[in-house]
Amino acid sequence: MNVIVPQYIYAPDLSESERHATLAASNIDADPTTDIYDPTSAYTTDDPVYFLETSGSSKGCWSQYKALADIGASREDPPDPPDDPTNWSFQGAINRYRMFDQYVGTFTENDSGNIVVAIHCQAIDSIAFLNSQTENIDIEVYGDVTLAQANAMTSVNDTGSFTLIDSKTIVNDELIYDWREYYFKEFEYLRNISDSFEVGLYNDILLKITFNKIDSLPCKVGTVLVGNKYYIGQLQYDVSTGIEDYSKKVFDETFGAHTFIEGEFRRTMDCDLIIENDNVMLVDTILTQLRARPTLWDGNDDTTSYNTFVVYGIPQDFTLIMKYYTHSLCSLEIQGLT
Repeated sequence: MNVIVPQYIYAPDLSESERHATLAASNIDADPTTDIYDPTSAYTTDDPVYFLETSGSSKGCWSQYKALADIGASREDPPDPPDDPTNWSFQGAINRYRMFDQYVGTFTENDSGNIVVAIHCQAIDSIAFLNSQTENIDIEVYGDVTLAQANAMTSVNDTGSFTLIDSKTIVNDELIYDWREYYFKEFEYLRNISDSFEVGLYNDILLKITFNKIDSLPCKVGTVLVGNKYYIGQLQYDVSTGIEDYSKKVFDETFGAHTFIEGEFRRTMDCDLIIENDNVMLVDTILTQLRARPTLWDGNDDTTSYNTFVVYGIPQDFTLIMKYYTHSLCSLEIQGLT
């Protein structure tokens, strides 16, 4: 199993001491310049404001909040909207940044064309895309240059391309059993991709990523992760995967009707790993440090690409058992994010 520990991807206006990536450019909307939250201003009910998050599940992203009541301008040391749920309702990251928040169920969308982003990264070796609706993804890797300089260059350090659906070929073709299903079964898109690539000896690089639109559907990107990959052990058979669903069933006692309200869900995975004894302490350290850090867990190897084996979440519980002379066992329970 591989683990990708992502860097936070920040808006250009946010600077932090920790290692992070920065959104250099995007063809989706723009960073807000008006209606930015001001603690000295007065607001009326339902007024929208924008706030640059410095913590929480939308860290590094511009988010929108809506006033729940009239708010005066004379308050002394008012808390910021994330810390003031009595007066402010969180509306989520703006469209430009939804692919960089820590919610799998939110999407950056473009109904009319491709989505193109440029990200400045620090010392990464892996990239991942989750819950995406796009025909293919093209990646260009440059040195520490601006997007304008990259666009003017005739060569790149590295390239990559991932095909999620090619013409009328159904990617998950193992689900197709006969010609009737080929022509009439709904397309099953490959939505989760994780991969490692060589970035040379550069500490700072620019990634230009193009998500190409499927002809009849809007281009949607759920999550983009950039970071470093670690191999923690060999996944064993008897893996349990599934979801925890937050949908609701409402029963009308007067008419006896049922109404189903679709809610969010999160993936789960319980698995066992075989770990070399020389790496037990390293794996223990990695798993302990990641207990509250959203991370990508990929149980696939070079021969598989199962979406169910890719979970973006945290290790809820793990146990290491040094059972053999050269190898140990690890029982791992992963809880995904909604």
